[in-house]
Parts: sequence; structure tokens; C-alpha cells
Amino acid sequence: MKRLSVPLLAGALLAATLTTPAQAAAADPAPTDVTVQWTDEDLTTVRLSWAEASPQPNEILLQNNDDTPIGRFWVPADAPNHVDLPKSAIAAGYTNLRFGVAVGTEDERTSPLAMSPRFDTSLPAAPELVGAVPSGGSTLSVEWKAGQEPVDLTRNDPLDRALPLAFGAWYQVGDQPRSYFGPMLPGGTRGAFNALVPEFTVSVDSRNEWGETTAKLIDAAASAPTLNVPAWVVYDNLLDLTGKLAGTDARTVNLEARNSPTSPWYVVTSRLNTTGSYMYTFQHTPSRQYRVEVPNRVSGSRVWYGGYSPIGTSNVQHKVNASFPTPTVKRGDTARATLGVLPGHNGTATLQRYVGTAWTTVGSVQFTNGLGDGYVRSTTPGRVSYRYYVPTATVAGGTYQAAYSPTFVLTTT
Repeated sequence: MKRLSVPLLAGALLAATLTTPAQAAAADPAPTDVTVQWTDEDLTTVRLSWAEASPQPNEILLQNNDDTPIGRFWVPADAPNHVDLPKSAIAAGYTNLRFGVAVGTEDERTSPLAMSPRFDTSLPAAPELVGAVPSGGSTLSVEWKAGQEPVDLTRNDPLDRALPLAFGAWYQVGDQPRSYFGPMLPGGTRGAFNALVPEFTVSVDSRNEWGETTAKLIDAAASAPTLNVPAWVVYDNLLDLTGKLAGTDARTVNLEARNSPTSPWYVVTSRLNTTGSYMYTFQHTPSRQYRVEVPNRVSGSRVWYGGYSPIGTSNVQHKVNASFPTPTVKRGDTARATLGVLPGHNGTATLQRYVGTAWTTVGSVQFTNGLGDGYVRSTTPGRVSYRYYVPTATVAGGTYQAAYSPTFVLTTT
């Protein structure tokens, strides 16, 4: 007795468009007792068997639900009345199949077809995401469930097995190899891992007796917040902070500040961002350090890992105004040099004069609530430039950096 080889069977079953042999008058009785069954506990091989009164060459067909042949091969008369087919040789993913066995050769079929019970080779439905919980910058807990299976058109067929689906979950960073959470386990529906980087995908394989279906459930990425902070701004001018996020899914953006590199951070404002960019405008603020904090967030199948932007420092200078109310005086007169400082506070400024090559000190000028007056006695006709210098000061707990007033001129006649 001779047995067909596995490669021959696989090749034959995949060749679904072979020419149908000539249909002769039914000179031979059809085979009987056509059955299909698994041959092993690992469900790797299907046995098709039949009975006939005497050894005959046989034609074997695999038919779809509309009886269309999707595979065909022949066995010689001296072969046993069964063939063992690796399940890989049977088309997977079909909902309604059956084998037909007839007496015949590639040239002629000489009996009616005898049909096996119908069966399916359905793959499992794609797993569905239940939820995901990110933590830290790259750790994720994922829960999934079996997908909704379609109606079984061949319920309780000979190849059905009442086995729980096995699931295997894995993540992948870019095009690197898959990293599995653990072994594929029956009924497992959750897992946790640390991908070490915040950008990866998570997929789950669902396996039944006919094969696997894979579904990508999670796309993880980093929000990667940025923040642009002007290094210097004058008090009373507008301070604009701008930044961006990756993507446009809704996420909370917290702007934080601290008054010195050693003081604690505090939240200045919190907003829900849906555009991927943001701007904060301030006025009358002290020198501060700023950063943006974005919490982790899940939006459907997208997991966003948050984090902090780089720290930016804004140095806010005093706004200093100065002038001579009477900018032209006669020789020997005393001119009043007014001073205004914002934010208003009490302090000491320095009045300076330009002598052609350098600035020299005229004297100290006290100011109260930001207002003060200095005095200059003019002794030489001509034009002389003056300015005020206001040192760094702490006002209401905030630091304001040193600044010069614009130059102002006294003319002596």
C-alpha cells in the first residue's frame, strides 16, 4: 500500500483551479462512510477516510459552502482508504467546507461524489481592547477580551473543539523583534510590561485549533512637551511662553513655575489641550523658572506618555523711567532728575553721567514706592547725557533684575 506525501497533498489542496475531470456515466458505486477527524491531541493533522467495496482509484475534492471546489487531488487504487492531511494543507478561515470522495482518476470520474460532514476552519475573531493603564514613562498594563465570533454555520462539526482561546500579547518598538509578555496561555486576558521607551505598539494573538488572528490594540507615543521661554523681559511688557505636544488628542497641560532654582514648583495654570500647541501670556510677573507637565493619558487605542518640558528661565527686569522735567537750564542752576521704577518699591538707585568715554557716578538717589528725585548742578554750558541704574531687588517675594533707564539729556546754556 502506498501513501501520498505531505508536500503532494498540500500542493494539491492549494491548487484550487484544476480542470474538472470528465464525467462518465456512474459505472461504479460511490464510496461510503466519508468522515473527517483529528488524528492527534495537538490538532495538527486531519484524517479523511471512506469505505468502498473494492480497491479503487479515488478523486478527493475540498468544496466551499456553495460546492465550489477549492482543492482537488487523487489517490491510487493501492492506497489506503484514508489520507492524513496537515491542517496547513487545508484552507484556513472558511466557515463551511466539506470533502467529497469519488471513484476516478485525473482523466475520468466514474462514480457519484460521497460527501463528508460539513466543517469550518474559522480563525478566531480579532481580540478587542478592554483598557490600558500607563505608568511612569514606558510601563503599561493592558487588558483585552476575545472578539465577537460570527455565527457558527457548522456547529458541533467533527473538527470542532470546545477549547478556550489561547492569547499571546507582545509589544514592538519600531521594527525591532517582538517582545512577548509571556507564553501564550489559554484564557489569559491581561498583561503588564516595561518597554523601556515610550513609543511602541501592543498586539495580541488569539489562537484556536486552526490558527491565529492578530490585532494591534495599542499605539503608544510620547507627548514630548516643549516650552519656549524668553530669557529677558522688561516689567510691564508681555511675556509669551509657547510650546508644542506631539499629536492633537486631548491632554491636560499643566504650566508650573518656581521663583528660584531651589524653591518648590507650583501650578500656574492647567488647561485641556486639543491642538498640539499652546501659549501663555503674562504681565507684571517676577523672574521665574517655568516648565510644562503633561500627565499620562489614554485616548482609545492611543496611549500617551507624558512628562516634563525642559526648564526655561525668564529674567524680568525693572522698568525704569527718568527725565529732566526742565531739560534746559542756565549755568549754575540745579536741575531735578526724576526717577520712576516698576514694580514700585523702596530702594536706592545710582545716577550716572557720561563723560565722553565712560559712565561715572553722580550719586545715590533714594526712591519710595518707585518714585525718587536726583539733583544735578550745572556748571558748564553744553549737552550732557545721564541715566539711572537700579539694582536687582526682591519685591513681594519675587526677584526683579537690575536695569538702566533710557538715557536722558540736560542742556546748559
